[in-house]
Amino acid sequence: MGLQKYWRIVFVAVLLALAMIYREEAERIVNIVVSSPPWLFFACLFLVVAEFLLQALRMKLVFSKNWAEILRAYAVGLMVALSFPSRTLGEGARIAVMAKELKVKKEEMAAYVSVERVADVVVLATAASLVLLEVHPFLLAAAVLGICTFLAVIESDTVYRKVSRGPVPELLRKYIEESRKIVKDRALFAAILGISVVLWGIDFLRMWVVVHTMGGTIDYTAVASLVSLAYIVSALSFLPGGLGVYEGGLAGGLVLKGVPHDVAVAATLYERLFSYWLWILVGAAAGAFKRENGSSSTA
Repeated sequence: MGLQKYWRIVFVAVLLALAMIYREEAERIVNIVVSSPPWLFFACLFLVVAEFLLQALRMKLVFSKNWAEILRAYAVGLMVALSFPSRTLGEGARIAVMAKELKVKKEEMAAYVSVERVADVVVLATAASLVLLEVHPFLLAAAVLGICTFLAVIESDTVYRKVSRGPVPELLRKYIEESRKIVKDRALFAAILGISVVLWGIDFLRMWVVVHTMGGTIDYTAVASLVSLAYIVSALSFLPGGLGVYEGGLAGGLVLKGVPHDVAVAATLYERLFSYWLWILVGAAAGAFKRENGSSSTA
């Protein structure tokens, strides 16, 4: 975990350095955060817990495990994913950790996570469509084409037969097989997609409430588009959880939409307390609690 801790320390150090350089602006940002009403903290906490429960519900629809196992596995998985210095590495590590926590095969967990991510991307690409169209229509078309291609390959019996007969690694064959089970179950996939729409709607709502409470004026659809685009673009970040790219992209987008600069930065950093730093602590606590219980039971 040394590397992951190192990157987070660097990120915090850069923030502190910028705060020292731009002291007056940093003080305004801190004042905005500190002067925010106490109810905002509890409202954000309530919304992020609701979002987490919906994320866990998606997993429970696929894996027949009890709620305690699902919640712990998802919390630890989130912490791991947010700790690795790239989203790709983070997702791979998350799959391995959650598979171990739930005692399921890695290819089964990989299949679930890929379908989960497809549902997320469908929602995010739709929400980001207005911004993507403003930048370049090709970006939206590419996102939609990628999703449709994945679903077509997974759905197609012809493609599956060719893949299963060809010189394909056993792990990849099993991954495709498990993905097909989820996607071809229309009711299950529709439920996963529906839950994804609701949980991302809650995520967008949390950011919208924070911006408005801190003095910014922006409509909900604009926030949804900006949060979605920031999340997609943050995949380019080499820092854990898209650090830096996500914050910069979201705050910059808010400014372009007319939100005052200091409010945009304050709202973004405040919201990240709930969407990033909270889950580092919760995941670490869940992992430590399991280890403590394990050592107690063996003693």
